[in-house]
Amino acid sequence: MNDQKDSGTGFDYGSQSQDRPKFEGFSFGEPARQQTPLPEKRKSPKLARLGTVLLYIGLAVGALVVGMLLANFVIMPLLVGGEEIEVPDLTNMSFEAATSLLVEMGLNYEKVAEEYSADVPAGYVVSQRQEPGMNVRPGRIIELTVSAGSEEVRVPNVTKMSQRQAEDVLRRAGLVMGKVRESYDPNVPESSVIGQNPEPGREVPRGTRIDLLVSLGSEETTFKMPNLVGADYRTAVSRVSTWELVMGDTTFEFSSSIPPGHIVRQRPEVGATVARGDTVTVVISKGPPTGGEMVPTPEGGGETPPPDTF
Repeated sequence: MNDQKDSGTGFDYGSQSQDRPKFEGFSFGEPARQQTPLPEKRKSPKLARLGTVLLYIGLAVGALVVGMLLANFVIMPLLVGGEEIEVPDLTNMSFEAATSLLVEMGLNYEKVAEEYSADVPAGYVVSQRQEPGMNVRPGRIIELTVSAGSEEVRVPNVTKMSQRQAEDVLRRAGLVMGKVRESYDPNVPESSVIGQNPEPGREVPRGTRIDLLVSLGSEETTFKMPNLVGADYRTAVSRVSTWELVMGDTTFEFSSSIPPGHIVRQRPEVGATVARGDTVTVVISKGPPTGGEMVPTPEGGGETPPPDTF
């Protein structure tokens, strides 16, 4: 093949033109083409600032936690030195006695809270954060919770409520239903509260028991008339009074079967429905008609006890 030379440069471009290197985007003998650069994505300034703030906050919290752990478990033991001390049981001790004991043992204290307690008197230790038996360095702070005594609550008025409703009201007030007694009361419906103890409005410790008096309703006022026949007059009068009835007029008649001075008949009759306060009339035996005995008066009634007819 014939070699070709560029007359202007003296370079030989003959067959070597096929072996010339090619690069993407470029071609020898052709002018280079410019590529348009891609636009850069810019972050929002607000998001950048927020991320920075959160990073600083996280670093600060982490440093604080690490510092507290180092102070409690490394620096403080190195500063105080000495042998470890066993934490005593301070619960149910007065605050003054507990703190005095801690100081004598070379420990410090802090009252971190007060809370109501029905079991621990006011001013006594309810609990401690460092458990009894735990070994700590001298000077360690023992955190104490002290009782504020029993919480006082006001007794609600539960009279005229049903027993179930009263129990619910007492429970929601922090109180407990105590003993329940029952009594007849015509003015209060059955199963409703007649009275309570302690009375409404009093301040009592939370958990106090409230005793209730509950109505049985109106007492039964009617009953079946019992038997008086055969009883002597005095016994009849006593029984009528016990039944809250009234002894009315009395009459006399001869009787061959009923001893003198004893009841022959009665009105109302046995088994009739009567009410308290009703009047009862009786007929008293004068004895046999041919006996010739004196007829005893009701005041001097017979001495023979009546047969047991009830």
